[in-house]
Amino acid sequence: MRFATLALVCFFIITLTVASQGQNLAICPGAPASRLVVGEQGRVAREQPHRLRQSPSTESETITEMPPNATFTVRSGPSCGEDFAWWYIEFGGLLGWSAESGEGEYWLEPIGESLFSIPTRTPPAPSFDLIAHENVSFFLPGEIALSASGETVEAGDTIPNPEHIAFTFEGYIAGEMLPASLRVFSAEAYSEQRGGSLRTLGALLEARPENPLPVNQADIDGDFIFFTQAAYVDFANGSGVRYLEHSTSSILPVLDEDIYYVFTGLTDDRQYYVEAVFPLLSDLLPGQDLLDNPRFDLDTLVEDYDSYLDAMDAMLTNAPQNSFVPSLASLDALIGSLGIGVDARPISQIMVASPAPTGTAQAATPTAPDTTVVPTTTAATPSVVCVLTAFADTNVRDEPLLSSKAVGYMPANVPIAADAQFERLGEGINWWRLVPGAPLALFAGEPSGVGRWIRADFVREEGDCDALPSVE
Repeated sequence: MRFATLALVCFFIITLTVASQGQNLAICPGAPASRLVVGEQGRVAREQPHRLRQSPSTESETITEMPPNATFTVRSGPSCGEDFAWWYIEFGGLLGWSAESGEGEYWLEPIGESLFSIPTRTPPAPSFDLIAHENVSFFLPGEIALSASGETVEAGDTIPNPEHIAFTFEGYIAGEMLPASLRVFSAEAYSEQRGGSLRTLGALLEARPENPLPVNQADIDGDFIFFTQAAYVDFANGSGVRYLEHSTSSILPVLDEDIYYVFTGLTDDRQYYVEAVFPLLSDLLPGQDLLDNPRFDLDTLVEDYDSYLDAMDAMLTNAPQNSFVPSLASLDALIGSLGIGVDARPISQIMVASPAPTGTAQAATPTAPDTTVVPTTTAATPSVVCVLTAFADTNVRDEPLLSSKAVGYMPANVPIAADAQFERLGEGINWWRLVPGAPLALFAGEPSGVGRWIRADFVREEGDCDALPSVE
């Protein structure tokens, strides 16, 4: 039965329809420019077997070894780490992560049509619109929706919701048939009318345990099945927990319209409750047409449903942020900019506690005391504005040199402010120091309140970056 379930899971993955056109050329620090393309095939170019691992790390367990010239299909990626570009691939019915290159050579290479469809790096310029209604405002990244509007909704009779402010999103990138919403309630009125209190959520946000659990579920049709990629997100005057949720009313495969980005939070004074639901699409998951495929076997799925869900959960837990549409980084940025009774916070100043890269429902640890030794600035120039945007998910480091430890990555297309610069003699390339608390995807155990470094040739610069103070 376990083999049948594995075969069914692999069939779901193999039947994906992946759009590779328009994908940006990925560059990971310390690694050559990536040549693989999501949705297309590649082969092992080494003269020795190449490892397929459970997660994008050399410390991760080996699933299998792919022999020389073995072919595979690229499912997602890349994820940058340890000076490698890691790709999530399917080989022989198995799914896992593999490094594309190392030791000055490509270990994996594209084959067939993918040799002629390698895109050029032309990242779009980010755009952000200020959205406001009454005392609630936020910045809307252009990659999420064309526009958004708010209204005051009266208390409902059939659905037990008190009066609240609701925002709807026009031109939502995942499709109009999947409505996205952001709602703000009076916390007292919500607790009274919904027959419960928000005390548990408040206690969770006060304690901030390493692995937060959804304690106040959002209004989503169907039964709550599982969640993953949980993390704390702070906004202008409050905080909350975001996670990815799968809910369904019947036993069916997890499809690309069945995953939701959910955020529930409270203002610091506990006067307002925030609930946001954004449906997600992902090339990691099959579409609705799977159910009409004659090879789909519902009986096999029903017989070993728990094992199937475990496999889906593990895949989504290890999925890079840009595996989803909209990306998790852009949704975190929207939530992080939210202001209720105060001004919305500029995207470049948001503070997001990023999830650990592996492990179910992992979240970043609370900020630890800063013990990292980094160069000191010669002068403070707070009036200088410099905003950076990474072309692709890019490693950030403790110090401004490639041999320094990679502590996480800067998500693609998320503007982040810099506060200092450094130029290493002989390199001729600047390094930028990102502001402490920037919305980075940090590896487990790395403190978020420390300025991290990124090389200038991996980012686009906006503002007067050359005027930033230099470090010694």
